[in-house]
Amino acid sequence: MKKIEETIGFGKPTADVSAIHIPKINLKQADLIVDVLVTNPNPIPIPLIDINYLIESDGRKLISGLIPDAGTIHAHGSETVQIPLCLIYDDIKNTYDDIQPGSIIPYKVKVDLIVDVPVFGRLTLPLEKTGEIPIPYKPDVDIEKIKFQKFSFEETVAVLHLKLENKNDFDLGLNALDYEVWLSDVSIGCLRIAVRLCGI
Repeated sequence: MKKIEETIGFGKPTADVSAIHIPKINLKQADLIVDVLVTNPNPIPIPLIDINYLIESDGRKLISGLIPDAGTIHAHGSETVQIPLCLIYDDIKNTYDDIQPGSIIPYKVKVDLIVDVPVFGRLTLPLEKTGEIPIPYKPDVDIEKIKFQKFSFEETVAVLHLKLENKNDFDLGLNALDYEVWLSDVSIGCLRIAVRLCGI
């Protein structure tokens, strides 16, 4: 077999998890993108038939799935295949009572790439990557006091003092503040303010 491989120039493809990105995380879910670098040493393109994926924490399955017909790896080239994954926190908490909001949990991503290579046939390339991901819990926000600096028929200026309590095991960054002012059940104004505050 080795002589045949050398004669016709075919070899087994390789794959590696190059990165894991978290483009979106909020109180409901975390979106992950797994970058897998696949290298094809062969003189012809090879089809990526299926991608099987599994995310587990401490040996317990969080999500799993299958991505069929994931594309083609060019001849004598490398391609980064992106695998989008989504963790729904309610699904996790409903399955595992001990995973609490506000905690950081370890995770392991397992990926099986199934390719079809001439001479070799179908091959499975198993990959693993570990890391940690937070399960956010909303902070407590209280209005401590309102200090009026100016009050007249033309305008009112007030300073609002807020108290934020972070109940998570990790720091939170405050990016923006939305507020709306009501007077006798009538909305008289609203605004969104950009905030630069980290480490709540």
